[in-house]
Amino acid sequence: MQINQSTFLISGGGSGLGAATARMLIANGASVVIADINKEAGVKTAAELGGKAKFAETNVCDEASVQAAVGDGLGSSGLLGPDEGGAPGVRDQSLLLQRPVGLQRLESLL
Repeated sequence: MQINQSTFLISGGGSGLGAATARMLIANGASVVIADINKEAGVKTAAELGGKAKFAETNVCDEASVQAAVGDGLGSSGLLGPDEGGAPGVRDQSLLLQRPVGLQRLESLL
């Protein structure tokens, strides 16, 4: 996996294993979007990690919330340009960056 100069969205990235994963990725040259329902922890972790991290308040049980995290967190954050990134294992990655994709559709792509 190419970590350097890649962007990762980390569910639960505000604390624990998710925050540790974010730290490891940034230490290896990545940018991260911390997607977490715990706003206080997510904001704090993103601030500690600096300019290569962005927080997106996200409830992974709510499809619209996840779509917003992908759209806002990755697309408009400046962390992911129009010609870079993507999701490993997804055959049609253009769907992820051009418009929100329902979970049922995403499952069919994996």
